Amino acid sequence: MSSLNSVSKIMVALAMALISVQPAAQHCLTNDDVTDTPINEDSRLQLLDAQTQFSLDMLKTLSSLQPSENLFFSPSSVYNALLLAYFISANQTEATLKQALHLPANQDKPDTLGAYQLEKYYQRLRSINHSLNYQLSSANRMYVSNKEHLRPCMKSLFRDEIEMADFTVSLSSTIDRINSWVSSQTRNNINDLLSKDSLNSNTNLVLANAAYFRGLWKNQFNPSETSETQFELANGTKVPVMMMSIENEFNHLFEESLEADVLELPYEGDDISMFILLPVNTSLTAIE
Repeated sequence: MSSLNSVSKIMVALAMALISVQPAAQHCLTNDDVTDTPINEDSRLQLLDAQTQFSLDMLKTLSSLQPSENLFFSPSSVYNALLLAYFISANQTEATLKQALHLPANQDKPDTLGAYQLEKYYQRLRSINHSLNYQLSSANRMYVSNKEHLRPCMKSLFRDEIEMADFTVSLSSTIDRINSWVSSQTRNNINDLLSKDSLNSNTNLVLANAAYFRGLWKNQFNPSETSETQFELANGTKVPVMMMSIENEFNHLFEESLEADVLELPYEGDDISMFILLPVNTSLTAIE
């Protein structure tokens, strides 16, 4: 019972923080004072939709640059990092980022910030819910040169994200600090993101996002069911690879517009799934 009360208190505290952040955000992010705008779920859904559009844009761009290479990337990490840049930007930079991030034209910065804070709120609830069958976290950090002038309200508004840094005299220790943060957020899976020569005295801003996921398949593969199978490449060439197999019931559909089979592989808990798209008569390029 005490554990439940503790969780409830944390939820109330987070909700109160979200409510109180909106008036301060409007005064800090815009030049004009405006009336309070309540944080709502619609703004969050719009932000998630914008992130999806950005992800598709990023996939198409990377695929065009490396058409014959495998791609492994996290558009969510890039999006959240650029979203922080959008919050502190102004003028042409702000307009460019808003367009690139697919933010609705009728959604101003305080609305977008409210959606961002609401998503953070849900993430914190997941982090304290130890009954989940998986671990999922995402954190953002913005390292700003101490030579730059940053409004005090920005530091207060983004106290979890903004950290002032010395990219001159203490450059080496700053790089160590950034690497240490990334390592802690990824459970020591990424320890040396930045090399010693990756930054210099001309650096003014470092945007960082660290995402971590760990889960088990709902229907786990049996290692003994692994065998060598022919895998067909995009050019029709077949190469031998080791593949695992499983027989079970999975959600599956044929997407006519993509001419591809879509298979869902859920993780334990049924909250998160991997979706695999397999083109039938077309190439991966057509799907992308």
